[in-house]
Formats: sequence, structure tokens, C-alpha cells
Amino acid sequence: MEIPPLRKRRQDILMLAQHFIGRFHPGHPGLSQEAVRCLYGYAWHGNVRELKNWMEFALILAGDERIRPDHLPPAWANDAESTVDTITSDLPSLKEVEARYARHVMATTGGKRSETARILGVSEVTLWRRLKSGAW
Repeated sequence: MEIPPLRKRRQDILMLAQHFIGRFHPGHPGLSQEAVRCLYGYAWHGNVRELKNWMEFALILAGDERIRPDHLPPAWANDAESTVDTITSDLPSLKEVEARYARHVMATTGGKRSETARILGVSEVTLWRRLKSGAW
């Protein structure tokens, strides 16, 4: 069975993006209209897996806010005036992304430290230390 690439199934893009958002962060407010336009404006050289990976990453960057174009890869922005310099100047550090992701996992597990530590791939002691120090 052959499935056409995502760039030939544009009607599926928003539905798939919303599915991944709901799967990774139930109750998340979703995509802004500008982000939706970026999804539809992208050429989609990759496929559904690319969309899935970027929705997961965008959720980490967005936290509990709606996903905006600056949470998406620069290549997705179809605004001719946006440049790599203006986009990258607002990108969070790796520490910030790691902390947001750790808090997201902690919230998803309902605060269960053992499960959170397992998902994050750290020991419970490491999780406890990072939480105590404010790193997460």
C-alpha cells in the first residue's frame, strides 16, 4: 500500500499536528493561526515523522502557551521578512528547554518522581537534586 507524502496531503497537516499535540500534552491550547499558516506554507520535504518530532519540540518550547511560529523551525516560517538572526535571537538555551521538558514530564506523570526520572533517563537522586537546586 502506497501512502502519498504529506506535501500531497495538505488537508491532513492540521489534523495530524493537533493529534500529536493532544498525544504529547493533553489539554494544551494548541496552535496559533500564524503557526497554522506556517504548517501549510512549508514544503514538507520530510513526512509525518518530521511533523511529529517538531510538534513535540514546539510543545517543549511553548510550555503552556499556544504554539507560535517562533516555536517552529525557521524553515517553516513563510514570512519573507523573518531572518535567521531574528528567529535565533529569541531561542531558549538548552538548559531552559531541558527544564521545560522536565517540568512537562513531571506534570504529565502527576508528580510521580520515579516515573519522571525513568522517562527523563536520570536517577531519582539526580531528579531530586535538580528540582531542589531550581535547575528544573
